Amino acid sequence: YKYYIDSYQKEFNRYYIFYSPLEKEFVYQRNLGGHRFEYGLKDKESFNKARYEELLPFLHWKNLDIQNKLPILIDEKSFDKDSIKSFRLSLSYNPKMLKEREVKIYPLLNPTSKVAMIKFPEEVFSFNSKIANVYDFDSKMRNKKLTKELNNLLKEVDFNFPVKEIFGKATNIKPYDRGYLIIDGKNRAYNLTRVDDEMKLNRLKSINSDSDIFFMKISENRQKKLLGYAIDSKSNFYILDWNFNLKELKLKEFDYKSMKLQLISNPLYYLIRYDDGENYYATVFDRKFNLISSIKMR
Repeated sequence: YKYYIDSYQKEFNRYYIFYSPLEKEFVYQRNLGGHRFEYGLKDKESFNKARYEELLPFLHWKNLDIQNKLPILIDEKSFDKDSIKSFRLSLSYNPKMLKEREVKIYPLLNPTSKVAMIKFPEEVFSFNSKIANVYDFDSKMRNKKLTKELNNLLKEVDFNFPVKEIFGKATNIKPYDRGYLIIDGKNRAYNLTRVDDEMKLNRLKSINSDSDIFFMKISENRQKKLLGYAIDSKSNFYILDWNFNLKELKLKEFDYKSMKLQLISNPLYYLIRYDDGENYYATVFDRKFNLISSIKMR
């Protein structure tokens, strides 16, 4: 039963909160159960689904496209299908993501600069308490050459064992590869990459060793603006830009231990929603991450 709950049970969301670029207010869909929903603006009368979708053109742009209602003019700016699609991005967090990997082995990606598609890697790497090891995927044997190369890089940057955390999107199904972000024993951050058979390990001074970052979500995307997000031990939330710089975003009452979170991007805003199943929050920022408004619903 516990395995089912952890792995398969569908979560019940009482509210889905968005921000309307037309009304400049939060719009919600309330789940009443039994496939029944209520739609409305905060502290205002509810309305039907058609009006709800009309107020969220960046969310329901496909319907507008079919109805030949694109491009749409908002704040004297025109948005067509392609411009809306180009800004779409979603990053999520769930406390379940904190569960430790059973096997800490990572594919050693090796993009070719003259080829668009990232080839599935033939090597994987792992760390023990003293050194790093690289293994050939097919033979399962240690690759002595790459193991030596990686450990030499670690010595050059005065890397401190044991490794505290390793973050990265461990798949070749992505448009770009920014490598792995590795936190060493002194809480210093390093970026490990391999391109055209050349490995590089760079210290990331933009991530302060005193920040106590313990979780990161890295997700390369075609926008090349946001690389992901980070959370520290005090539940402070940061966005991570393409160059590994952190910017803290104030999220009132966010608790990483009990709340799931979603960051949604559109052409005008960044919306962050988070909840614990009882209290539902949403905060909206402009494209430069200046705070616009926030809301709490129960």
